[in-house]
Amino acid sequence: MGKNDCIVVGGGIIGMATARELALRGLRVSLFDKGKLGMESSWAAGGILSPMRPWSENPGSFELSHQGKACYAGFISELKQQTGIDPEYYCSGLLMISQDDVGKTLQWAKNHEILFDEEYKNYPVNMRIPAKSIFLAEIAQVRVPRLLKALHASLLDLQVNIFENAELADLDNTQNNTQGILQSVTISGKKHYADNFIITAGAWTEKLLKKNDAQIEIEPVLGQMLCLKFPEQRFEMMVLDGGHYFIPRKDGHILIGSTMEHVGFNKETSETAKNELMAWARELWPDISEAKFIKHWSGLRPATENGKPYIGQLENYDNVYINAGHFRKGILQAPVCARMISEMIC
Repeated sequence: MGKNDCIVVGGGIIGMATARELALRGLRVSLFDKGKLGMESSWAAGGILSPMRPWSENPGSFELSHQGKACYAGFISELKQQTGIDPEYYCSGLLMISQDDVGKTLQWAKNHEILFDEEYKNYPVNMRIPAKSIFLAEIAQVRVPRLLKALHASLLDLQVNIFENAELADLDNTQNNTQGILQSVTISGKKHYADNFIITAGAWTEKLLKKNDAQIEIEPVLGQMLCLKFPEQRFEMMVLDGGHYFIPRKDGHILIGSTMEHVGFNKETSETAKNELMAWARELWPDISEAKFIKHWSGLRPATENGKPYIGQLENYDNVYINAGHFRKGILQAPVCARMISEMIC
């Protein structure tokens, strides 16, 4: 393999979208991941295409979310046309029911001219929805495993070189290098050369760049989720209650999420978390007990202190870029952040 125009390190939704955008611009791209593409935080995501509490979001991150929402339908349409894979993107709407958040949601919706409904009743009769709730009809969802499958197929179609189970060891700094220009990276014991390098390693980004004294602070935050299944879809809208939520799928699957745990890089699931999520779900909607239990999983969200992701050049390098730290908004922000990084390069 000859020299790349770009090497992308980290194959989650951010890395895959970035590699795709660069390839669409005609660049020769290689994408590396220490495991399988999309199988860390991205695969664990629920696919709500909105910030959880938009009124408290960092303004810079909010703008990325706003732009992401605006371009998402087109992003999905292009992927579907290119690959034939349907990521099941649609506007199911979201019902905000936390009594601590309803007033803030209402004010936020009014301030940003977001459609809202304070009288929404299209939910199961025995779902215990508080009288004071807000329905946001324009919030969409996407089925993340199918989105990742479509992105993978798109990358292959665009002839992106994909290397799985390939872990970055170091940025190769030698005395012969031009000041500020990285020549190569060592991955799984082999040097790989490129004109540009993009680090999209999510919660692992700080670890990867620690040797280079990069001023990057990204903390892993564990989220655990459950999947259950009914024979058919019981309701359409997503339900958000503080940090907990229902995400119903068209085929009867329903996701229940999620926890927020500061446990380092420990990804183990726990019965305590499972019981917590099921207790919340049964209290809100007793019928959930009729559903078949399918799966319990977890992922490490990449959190930054100020809530804004790192997007731009790595300090002291002219050709190394970072696109990481999107926390719970990586699925939503991926297309716009991929475009931003690509515009810095070409």
